Amino acid sequence: VMLQLTRARNRLTTPATLTLPEIAAGGLT
Repeated sequence: VMLQLTRARNRLTTPATLTLPEIAAGGLT
């Protein structure tokens, strides 16, 4: 889980277009 959080923080620097789908996928898991 911690790894996912770190990745999420790193992806915050990426465009929201890429971040939103990944957050949704993370929420599903």
